[in-house]
Amino acid sequence: MSEAALLAEFVEATRTHCEWSILRETLARRQRVHLAVMVEPHLSYILQGKKSTESRFSKNAIAPYLQIGPDDLVLLKLTGGPVVGCFTTDAVEFVNLSASEFERLRTNYSDAICADEEFWAARTHKRYATLIGVRDPVELPASVIAKSDRRGWVALFSPTADVAGEQQSLL
Repeated sequence: MSEAALLAEFVEATRTHCEWSILRETLARRQRVHLAVMVEPHLSYILQGKKSTESRFSKNAIAPYLQIGPDDLVLLKLTGGPVVGCFTTDAVEFVNLSASEFERLRTNYSDAICADEEFWAARTHKRYATLIGVRDPVELPASVIAKSDRRGWVALFSPTADVAGEQQSLL
């Protein structure tokens, strides 16, 4: 299923929940929308305000690397479960990882990411990092999205990538 079709189906599924108006308002402003697949306890840490920076590390330059910016909306989906919340992005940093950059991130962002030594050990061979400031996290009524692939991050809507007709049909 394409990203546009996935988003259209999700918008329709949440239409009866007034709490989900944040999604429709974001689309009306033509701002980017992303889906982040997350594990516990990190998803709860974001919703509780404990985790102030979401991070994504990868061997290849894949989403959200160079595909996200300030004021985007990130939907939070529990791995194997529903979408349960969202946040607005604050500052975003894209990093080509070297040994010194990796150590800088570990030193400067461990607390904000809620990262322990096991977290960092699992990322030593990654080449790219995206650091995303979390602003205004909101817990929302759980809603299922028909995502079935293994991607941990999906750019659902970008005003420069989608045709206007597709975007307008979402509202």
